[in-house]
Amino acid sequence: MEIKTNIKKTRTLKDFTRILIGFVCALFVLSMYQQFSLFHGGVIDRPLNRTLLLLLVNHLGFAAVLSFVLLLVFRFLERSKPGTGFRGSIALFSTFLLFEVLLIENFIRNYSMLHITDFQSGFSLTLSNTIILKFVLVILGIGLLYFLFYKLSAFLNPFIGKMYPFTIILFLLALSTSVTEKSPINQNKTLSFISETADYLLDFNTYEGKEYPLLKEWEKDDLFVEHFTSNAHSPNIVIVVWDGLRPEFLREGKFAGFTPFLDSITQKSLYWNRFLANSTSTTDAVTNILGSLPQGENGFMALENSANRNTLFGLLKQNNYNTGFYFGGNASLNNMDRFLNEEQVDIVLDKSRFSNSYVLQEADRAGVTLGYPDGELYKKWGSSYFASNQPKIEFFLNLSTTKPFSIPDSDYYESWVEKAFDTMKFDGKQKRFVKKNVDLFAAMNYTDDALGKLFKMYALTKDAGNTIFVVTGSGKNYLPIENPLQQYQVPLVIYSTLLKQGMEFNNLASHHDIAPSLLSLLRQQHGFELPQKSAWLGNGLLREDGKVVLSIANNGVKALVYNGHFVKGRKVAGIGDTLELLTPNDSVKGRLKKELKFFKAINSYVTKENKILPRDLAVYESGKKQFTKEEMVWISSVFNGRNYDNAYNSARELAHDGNYDKALLLSAYILDNVPGHIDALILQGRIHAWKKHYNKSIMLLEKAVDLHPFYQDAYGALLDVYYWSGNNSRASRIYEQMKENNIETVELIKKVERCMNRMGKIQNVEKNQITGIQFQE
Repeated sequence: MEIKTNIKKTRTLKDFTRILIGFVCALFVLSMYQQFSLFHGGVIDRPLNRTLLLLLVNHLGFAAVLSFVLLLVFRFLERSKPGTGFRGSIALFSTFLLFEVLLIENFIRNYSMLHITDFQSGFSLTLSNTIILKFVLVILGIGLLYFLFYKLSAFLNPFIGKMYPFTIILFLLALSTSVTEKSPINQNKTLSFISETADYLLDFNTYEGKEYPLLKEWEKDDLFVEHFTSNAHSPNIVIVVWDGLRPEFLREGKFAGFTPFLDSITQKSLYWNRFLANSTSTTDAVTNILGSLPQGENGFMALENSANRNTLFGLLKQNNYNTGFYFGGNASLNNMDRFLNEEQVDIVLDKSRFSNSYVLQEADRAGVTLGYPDGELYKKWGSSYFASNQPKIEFFLNLSTTKPFSIPDSDYYESWVEKAFDTMKFDGKQKRFVKKNVDLFAAMNYTDDALGKLFKMYALTKDAGNTIFVVTGSGKNYLPIENPLQQYQVPLVIYSTLLKQGMEFNNLASHHDIAPSLLSLLRQQHGFELPQKSAWLGNGLLREDGKVVLSIANNGVKALVYNGHFVKGRKVAGIGDTLELLTPNDSVKGRLKKELKFFKAINSYVTKENKILPRDLAVYESGKKQFTKEEMVWISSVFNGRNYDNAYNSARELAHDGNYDKALLLSAYILDNVPGHIDALILQGRIHAWKKHYNKSIMLLEKAVDLHPFYQDAYGALLDVYYWSGNNSRASRIYEQMKENNIETVELIKKVERCMNRMGKIQNVEKNQITGIQFQE
């Protein structure tokens, strides 16, 4: 007797791999569909470009991640009931594919990604009557192609069993796509939606409360003001931020003696030893000191969209101060130049504005130099100093004590350290540390020497008797510490002939307190006009009733000091006289943890939603240039990543091809993100000249020359436009500026001569006197 049985076939890894291959191929077709749809809509220039390649890679990475997850589901179901894993995998892959179609359709129409908070409206828009037929056809077409690719993959059966290396490649792709630069046009839309949705749903620490939680009535710091004698004229303010400076280098500190100049003036200064930087980032120190600002997740300067605020720069400029920022390095790093541009700082002196007569810091082993050492920075300041009837605020950001501690005359300073070492009383631990870090201590001594020279230069100016000097550490630390709170410890030295006497304070204060105290002084003694409300995170240097917020560089708020306690994560501790951590009062643990959690929510809310300060209270309106969604899609189609030099090359090619409007758009985007990108500014000037917009061109190129007075391309472009526009008489002024800055090239002198010839006033342009070069007539 024959017995018939219905035994279902158990599906294997080969069958799953064929489903995956069909899914990947369908995603690749969707990539082409997106690109050609955007191209057809006039949004991007070319459908086949680098963006397409990145999109394919990101799709493949998503497929790899998804396959690792669904393979577990496949195997479980197949073991439970043969065939169900196969059918379930097809259903799940098809669902994800359908969702990707939906999100791509939304992106093609709206040029933006769909977020869970507006999913319903986005879905309805995508399925509106005008495009429902197209959407259905796309779904059917992709479904048919998915089935076709699955069938065709049967030809790969002999090879699938040997595809172990292919799984390794998939795994590496999954990892690599997690760190690639992404923009909406080149992302897998489903993965982006899942990631954003997870962040949104799992972030339970959201802020609920009044619209501007940091806004408060102005609070005076009377105790600070009492230490200064009143003067008829508003004082100049000089702030020096010193990388790596800690109290251990001053007074009775365990490494005292390596900074003798600064140590000498602390006796005549207001001095804080129990003082904290609010971040371990040098960049954050700038905004913490100048504006007492929240840092967001990665630092205030790293905010994608800036926020309304007030700073010492803006408020003092509003009260007739000149403003200046001095840094021997590259101010375009970390968006520093964008911040300074928004603050409308009068003088920004960075690496780009030094001539060949100044000596760069020695390059490291990789051939990289950070910029100009502190001595050269102060020398450059002295050469450009001008007497003014207006008071000034000048901010110096130190470079020479930043790793790798490359300083001029390093042999001399290292020898000095070794000699001084023999006369200083160190224990064994300290001796080993100094010997191992001679370059650090040599850099500290060099920087101290340079600071002494800066003070001597100030002593020769008419402002000497009416200047307040503020010197503090940045928050970056190179010394061993005993607990996480001491990581933030820096000294604060305020020196001035306006002080009644020197004094040391033991209260705990931070960088956030500097701006409120200085402004209290100026308001009470000099009648400054300031807003009635502020959003400072600090309360003042001698007011002890505030919180001290502490951040890790590029990593958000991590800790809080409040009511004599330190809280970081789950750790709560009391604070001793030397910032040692003590056993806390159990009754406050829960409340302090809630305070930290609450402030983290506030920090995120006010920086993301631009709710630090109402617009009417801010001196300058914040915010970057607003580009339309369509413009952003096109920009991301030609520029992926953060290499703005590559973006500039693309803009230049567009301009040379006659596509002026797109070149201006891309260069505007570059300058919005990197205001100091001089080549993009020059390109804008040239394009406007080619379009015969000469006034606009001259304005841009004169700005370029002023910002970068040693950059020859700026002079060449400006002289060309003077000649084309008939403004030849202006060439003589530029010629004088060229001589002043030792710009000596045959090409530029000939351009000056060309302008003067057209005027009929050429007097040989003092050719031989300028360069000693004999020109061919």
